[in-house]
Amino acid sequence: MSPAADAAPSDEIVIREARDTDVPGISEIFRAVYGDDYPYQQFYDAEWLKASVYNDDVLMFVAEDRDGTLIGTSSIVCEQGATSDLLGEFGRLAVHPKGRRRGLGRRLMKARLENVENRLHVAYVEARCVHPFAQKISLEHGFAAVGFLPRKHLFLERECVAVLVHYFAGALKLRRNHPRI
Repeated sequence: MSPAADAAPSDEIVIREARDTDVPGISEIFRAVYGDDYPYQQFYDAEWLKASVYNDDVLMFVAEDRDGTLIGTSSIVCEQGATSDLLGEFGRLAVHPKGRRRGLGRRLMKARLENVENRLHVAYVEARCVHPFAQKISLEHGFAAVGFLPRKHLFLERECVAVLVHYFAGALKLRRNHPRI
């Protein structure tokens, strides 16, 4: 069993890496959470989602209910920066309204961290300020707030973003002797 497989005996939810057969369920989660007007329409595009599932630089996870229904998703884009940067963007964490208040966001975050702790040096989250849970869950899992981007994204109106960072393993040790870090 991979570190991403995480079953809770109380509700029998399994956190696992996404498969191509999960694409319709992932798209449905985004529709249920954001509606049809979500600016990132690629999350409704089956071809784009399938390419993401097969992309070696993207790790996508799902939360699957005991009846096989997908009720949560999250991902990491590991191709941020130069390959030598070992930098990944944590994002696209969404839990279907039917799956909320069950700790799925925390479990999806934990699965992501466990799967990249030996692969990345630094991870970052751009948490929309209208979603304080994204900031809270990131802080609970060792991310530190390092910046604020006012009015960065245009959704229905301009929204601000909090930037949070998490260092892994020897990232700080490797950079300790660098005079500017």
